[in-house]
Amino acid sequence: QKRQVASNSRGEATTSSADIARKIWKEGGVLAFYRGFGVLGTMVANEKFIYYMLYTWMKNILEAGSPGSLSLASNILLGYLSDLGRLPVTMPLDLVSTRMQTSAKGSVREIATSVVRESGILGFYEGWKAYIGL
Repeated sequence: QKRQVASNSRGEATTSSADIARKIWKEGGVLAFYRGFGVLGTMVANEKFIYYMLYTWMKNILEAGSPGSLSLASNILLGYLSDLGRLPVTMPLDLVSTRMQTSAKGSVREIATSVVRESGILGFYEGWKAYIGL
């Protein structure tokens, strides 16, 4: 992600991964390569937990009346709904993680505050329409 926003000292976009790696190293050492990793780890853990919790809960409800295996269409629908159900929690974490990885400065609190200041609380959910279509 750093590669998408990196530029050299003259403001020209850099095209070499090695140039970008040197710039990241120079800016923050080895830890700069892992910026946003904690937020990303939190997001992934929550994402998986919420998905499987919702999927299991909905599956148990559907199977309560008639135990047995669900149809393929039912499984696909449950998976889709479970994935949508995790978005309110994970989209803000994804946004903060991405901004941490693509900017040189800012803590989780600073980035979250800037999102709210710029776009309000709904700023954490920009792009949700595209996600639903996918």
